[in-house]
Amino acid sequence: MHFGIDVGGTKTEFAVFDENFERVHSCRVSTPRDDYEQYLQTLKSLIKRGDEEFGGRNTIGVGITGVLDRQGCSLSVNVPCTNGNNVERDLAEIIGRPVRCINDVRAFALSEAQGGAAEGFRTMVGVILGTGSASGYCLDGFPVLGINGVAGEWGHLPIDVRLATEFDLPVYDCPCGLSACQELYVSGQGLARLAEHFSGEALDSLTCVSRMRSGDAPASRAFGVWLECVSAVVSQLVLHINPEVIVIGGGMSKIEEIYTLLPEAVSGKLLKGVPTPPILQAKFGDDSGVRGAAIVGAQD
Repeated sequence: MHFGIDVGGTKTEFAVFDENFERVHSCRVSTPRDDYEQYLQTLKSLIKRGDEEFGGRNTIGVGITGVLDRQGCSLSVNVPCTNGNNVERDLAEIIGRPVRCINDVRAFALSEAQGGAAEGFRTMVGVILGTGSASGYCLDGFPVLGINGVAGEWGHLPIDVRLATEFDLPVYDCPCGLSACQELYVSGQGLARLAEHFSGEALDSLTCVSRMRSGDAPASRAFGVWLECVSAVVSQLVLHINPEVIVIGGGMSKIEEIYTLLPEAVSGKLLKGVPTPPILQAKFGDDSGVRGAAIVGAQD
């Protein structure tokens, strides 16, 4: 069996996969964000329970939110207790066997490139729109990480100044230390921020989408601006990487309107004659990141 662990900013998912990377078991627990020892012990406990139920010394892959540098140390906005720590090394030490770690978004892209929505495409970009926002780029089914592991971290590039000006968007400070980062506008929390900005109410993203669908004007305005921000990101990815296909994952990927409205919005931001690639929903949905982690863990 192959164990995959997907550590998000809110929840940690543990899943068990067979030799074909079909999921046979999964569970979720809260992510310890501020206590590194508790973080490691939580992962150890999940692995121990998996070993007890499925037997053997199964392979282990962990998808970690944030950047992993060349030394394997983490830099995470959403799980700050991992900052400066080498999770791969430290977890392997306390469980007594090898562990493979990868950025969670790169794990998502890997899963969708190998057997997922991007199967058969030579170049793909997997975009996560969830608690955080970033992307992974795969070539021939394998992630391209960059020399320092930050390839795809556009979430901490600034929002398009044209959109900020046109829609008079507020400038939000990011926990990364910068301001107006794209993640603050295009993530699930980003939609909630925009909904509050345009409606004056504290709305979560799901409530905003529900109200938008019922014709509520402020919610519709917030969703429209959110989609413009997302389309600006995707158009930048097309011009930077020019992939054959783009796959959307994360909690916001379940919004059906993305797949009907986003291609046209992207097209309007590209150079004339540059086509918009297919924009697809992740085949493995919420399981894709943890599946990609398991694939990494199984590699020699």
